[in-house]
Amino acid sequence: MLIQKTHNPKASVSPVTTISMSSLVLFLREVLREVPGWLLWFGVFLPVTLLLIQIMVYLNWKLKEGNLTCLLYLSKNGSRYFQNISLWLKRLRN
Repeated sequence: MLIQKTHNPKASVSPVTTISMSSLVLFLREVLREVPGWLLWFGVFLPVTLLLIQIMVYLNWKLKEGNLTCLLYLSKNGSRYFQNISLWLKRLRN
């Protein structure tokens, strides 16, 4: 496929970018034709999705753990409200 380089002063994309972009598109098209669909789903999309879900669960767990630590620290300062919450949380843990 021959790409003609024409000079158009109104064009915002340079001819070099157009050539490299079209070659990238052609390359990706050929790769996607040769790779089976099940390999893309079970080899790429599924592991990445599971990894992202695992990271979100871990960060949520750490966030809750940090909030619990903050409450337990505040309960040591003598506030009756936080002492009641800390006793309730200790009962939940056991």
